Amino acid sequence: FLNYKTENERLWEENAILRQRLENIRSYQFQHDYDSIEFNPDFTYLQARVIKNFTNRQHNCIILNKGRKDGIKEGMGVVTDRGIIGIVNAVSENYAQVISFLNIEQSISAKILTSGEFGPMVWSGNAANRAIIREIPIHSDVAQGDTVVSSGFSSIYPADVPIGIVYRMEEVNGASKNLHVALFENFRALDRVYVVKSNHIDEINELIDGDAK
Repeated sequence: FLNYKTENERLWEENAILRQRLENIRSYQFQHDYDSIEFNPDFTYLQARVIKNFTNRQHNCIILNKGRKDGIKEGMGVVTDRGIIGIVNAVSENYAQVISFLNIEQSISAKILTSGEFGPMVWSGNAANRAIIREIPIHSDVAQGDTVVSSGFSSIYPADVPIGIVYRMEEVNGASKNLHVALFENFRALDRVYVVKSNHIDEINELIDGDAK
């Protein structure tokens, strides 16, 4: 028990290194031939600790112990090994404020791991461990117990971050399904998180802005 805190810190740092290596491999496979030695990972992971966390409001937020001097910027995603946590919306020199996923105005793109079906996922608005995926086609091959992950269609969050398990389904006007999801992450016990830096977001946004014009 004397070394418990030190060991947790070591494992956290080790996990961050392994996560970054996995991202490097994923990016390498998509960007280059196997005989290439140059690549630029899609995402970089920065470690941070939660120092304030609100879960009992309709618009919840989180405060992190890292800020501008640590490379944190507005618009960066925040994740853990067990879920998508939110998005950075304000930064000072030493701290960052995150709009929590537990916010009725937040939506993320989620995917069913087995079938590949995807749709917008929102917080249920009451229980801190419940969410809803909307706009799933009525005839989609989805079942209770299916694993939900991030889709990767957003330039904010990496693909395939584990999110939760489908525990209930309901039809909507006979045309689509709502999937009720039990979240893996315990938002009431958040401690260590990863702030995700998208290394290509500026280039992607330029294309989107250009297309809009």
